[in-house]
Amino acid sequence: MGVTWEQALQSAWKQYAGRRVEFGALDCCQFAAAYWFALTGVDHAEKFHYTDRASARAILVEAKGLLGLFRDLLGDESGDPLPGDVVIFDLAPGNECAGIWTGYCVVYVHPIEGVARSSNVNVVAAWRPR
Repeated sequence: MGVTWEQALQSAWKQYAGRRVEFGALDCCQFAAAYWFALTGVDHAEKFHYTDRASARAILVEAKGLLGLFRDLLGDESGDPLPGDVVIFDLAPGNECAGIWTGYCVVYVHPIEGVARSSNVNVVAAWRPR
């Protein structure tokens, strides 16, 4: 679509900065979807709708977790993460989260803090927007 991954990340960050988490509007999946859309023009967020923790959890249960959902939407992982990849990482043991790998940290939506970044993460899977 003519933008760099850095521009797409900046756009997603600006779109969500200063807002509180709201399932289906501002959460890790919506953030990753906004980023992916800015790069590819493909809107994966339109494929599922949820408005609260219970409906989000139902989608994740059906997909066999966040990793399963992203595999269903994005296909096979691309291997080791490169800057600009959408990733699934362990926010805490047993708590997967979606974000964008910058090469030294992940930018994501923290459940309490909103848009955040962390360099101390275990990346589980990565997908390269095309």
